[in-house]
Order: sequence, then structure tokens, then C-alpha cells
Amino acid sequence: MISIPKVLQKEVAPILKQKGFDYFEKIDNASWRFSKQVGTVNQYIIYKKSNHYESSIRIEFNTSITKSPAIEGNYFEKYNTHGWLQYQNQDSLREILFKLTEIALQHGIPWLDIMSIPDQRPTAEAKEQLRLAPEVIASQFASIHNLDLSDKNSITMLEEILLSSKREDEQIDWDIMVSSSACLGQMIVINLGGNWNWDEINQTIKIVGIGGKDSLTFAPLENICKYWSKPQLKSYKLTSAYDRMKLLANA
Repeated sequence: MISIPKVLQKEVAPILKQKGFDYFEKIDNASWRFSKQVGTVNQYIIYKKSNHYESSIRIEFNTSITKSPAIEGNYFEKYNTHGWLQYQNQDSLREILFKLTEIALQHGIPWLDIMSIPDQRPTAEAKEQLRLAPEVIASQFASIHNLDLSDKNSITMLEEILLSSKREDEQIDWDIMVSSSACLGQMIVINLGGNWNWDEINQTIKIVGIGGKDSLTFAPLENICKYWSKPQLKSYKLTSAYDRMKLLANA
């Protein structure tokens, strides 16, 4: 009889144990989870059997502080279009589980380590500082660092400025964070349209009316803080954030 938990417990668990992941929690009849605690954050590696594809399994990764859905192993290695791997017998199941575990070792666990770093949140003082004169702050900072706010390539330069400002003790230079936020926001205003506006409900400053669309908004300071926290993540890059806004503005 083919037994997923038996293979996981006897053969996969010792491998993941070396990385600090303890077996084993059965989530439901089709999901089994390994976990590791890093500080106050729990990291999860989940092996899940499909209820749709016959005799198929995949691997997922998540943390206790990640708000988005679990990320699948197929995100790291595109082994097929739907993310599930099919097995025919105990031997092929073992082979697939080892393949998925290798994805965990090479990609999933490093991703979990990144995602276990909490996102930095803007301080009330930083929000207020940006609120007072974002256009002036952007102009002055751009002049000092030779940034062309009408040129998207300046966003890459802005990323480099932020990374160079990071200190080993992780203390934040809020003046640079606020100034970078002003530049990022002003680039969107200049290139995509919109205007600065204080959001009373969320108590932050945003760009609203991007591309002439009332519903399209962007919070520069929050995006700067996310990038500062996890610059390794492609989705957190300022260039990615700008491209998303451009795509939505032109849709």
C-alpha cells in the first residue's frame, strides 16, 4: 500500500531535521507539515496530496507571519503547468518526495528565512515628515543624488541608495527612507499621473488617481519600507512596484 506519511516520517524527516525542521503534523487527510521556530516566527514546509489530480502531490512553504497564500515548489522550479507531481507506486512516490525535498533545501528554506523577517513599518513621524512637503523633499534629494525623476532607471539608483544606507546594526536612517519615498512617489506622479493625498482612514500619505483612475493608489513609504526589509524579494523591488502601477494605469 502506498503511504505518503510513512515515507515522509522515515525518509524525509531525517533530512529536514538537519535543517531544524521537526516532523510532523498532520493537517488533514491530504496534508502533512514540518515546522521550525525562528525567534517568534514559525516556518512551515507542507507536503500536500491533490484532491483533483489522481495520485499527485506537491510541496508548499509558508510562515506564521506571511499574509499571502503558501508558495508552491513549482514557483522555484517549473516542473509542469499545475504544480502537482504524479506517482504510480511506492518507489515513484519516494522519488518524487525526494525531488520535492531537494526543492525545499535549495529554494524553499532560503525563501522561508527571508519571509521570516518582519516587514518594517513606517513610523508616525516619518509619515508626517513626508506629508508636509513631498515634492520639495523629492526635488532636493534628486538633486543631491543626480536622479532624473522622469526616468524610470532612476528607481534602480534609488534601490542602490537604500541598500547602501543599511547598517550592520539594522538601524534605519528615516531621513533617507522619507526622501526615497518622496522620490518614488514623485516619479509615479510625473510619469503615470496622480497626486499626493493624505489617507485619513489608514493614516498615511499616498499617490491617488494614478493614470486618471480614482481607485488606483500607491503608498510610497510603505513600499520603501518593504523593500528595505526584504530587498532579495523580486516582488518587493521598487522597479517591480513601479511596473505594477504602470500596468494597472494603462489597463
